[in-house]
Amino acid sequence: MTFGEPGLLWALLGLPLLAALIIYNDRRRHRRLEQLVAARLLPELTDPVAQSRKLIKRLLFLGALVALVLALARPQFGYVEQNFEQHGRDIVLAIDVSKSMLSTDCVPNRLARAKLAAQDIMEAMRGDRFALIAFAGSAQVEAPLTVDYQTVLDAILQLDTKTVERGGTDITSAIHSAELALGKSEGFFRAMVLFTDGEDLEEDAVAAAKKAASYGIRIFTVGIGTKEGSLIPVAPDHQEFLQDRNGQTVRSHLDENRLREIAEQTGGFYVHLENGSTSQLIGAGLRKLSEGKIDERSTRIPIERYRWPLAFALLLLLFSAVLSDRRKEAYARRRPFVKSAVAAAVLALILNARANSALDRYNQ
Repeated sequence: MTFGEPGLLWALLGLPLLAALIIYNDRRRHRRLEQLVAARLLPELTDPVAQSRKLIKRLLFLGALVALVLALARPQFGYVEQNFEQHGRDIVLAIDVSKSMLSTDCVPNRLARAKLAAQDIMEAMRGDRFALIAFAGSAQVEAPLTVDYQTVLDAILQLDTKTVERGGTDITSAIHSAELALGKSEGFFRAMVLFTDGEDLEEDAVAAAKKAASYGIRIFTVGIGTKEGSLIPVAPDHQEFLQDRNGQTVRSHLDENRLREIAEQTGGFYVHLENGSTSQLIGAGLRKLSEGKIDERSTRIPIERYRWPLAFALLLLLFSAVLSDRRKEAYARRRPFVKSAVAAAVLALILNARANSALDRYNQ
């Protein structure tokens, strides 16, 4: 047996204290009576109480409280099998972690903005499954498709330019990894959100997008950076900038045309990461996707048994209320006193009547 609210069982520790308070109150009341009336007169001037019945009455009340606490703790015994189906969308977040994502034409830098936008999407699309892919010169899955959002969020926060060892930017490998993560299925409920500056060093990203579209995967591309470009720091918050083999400082530019072409091949669209773009991506893109069956499982649900102790508590309270703690012989023992009082009252009335009659005759 288990309990749905086991913390309430701690209330049982207060019942001994309640019993002690009841006993203390009974003794204090008895001592006060002894201060007002002599002990030998108490049985005649107060209603006698059957101690055994009084004890049973108190035990019934305390037992009812115990049963009531057990009912509130929600005892559970036995299980019932129930099948659940979860419907939603499968979304892969692919984030570019190449050196160019350290450019500061987006404050604080491109990679930090991409991570924040990915978190906003997850927060808005609760109920869907998410996966995370980091890519640079190659791609790797950081979190598989799951509804455990905290796992994906932790993986997003840990992303940096050292996550993928191979340098460069290979969007094609990111698309292929997304295909493996999403799998093949009918229906348009699977999508890939690609965060990058678009500087793809490979040439077959558009062809890879066409293949993904044949699997029912829609790609939404998010461009990060500016067309004017920016220098690439060697490391975050570093004053030195990346140079090419000829010693020339490298400037990274946003390639919107390539990102727009990739998205259009799959029925998705391109947005530039700026104010309102994430909301546009969610409202006009991701939420427009149909929902598919993303999870099916059989769950054992415990059967609630709180009705048993609750009914037992009500039954004990009923018995406690009905049971009288007065002695049956109390009235029988007072009957002689009652008879004597009645006889004295009748005799007084007779004597009073006779006295009045004699006085009248004397006056006559």
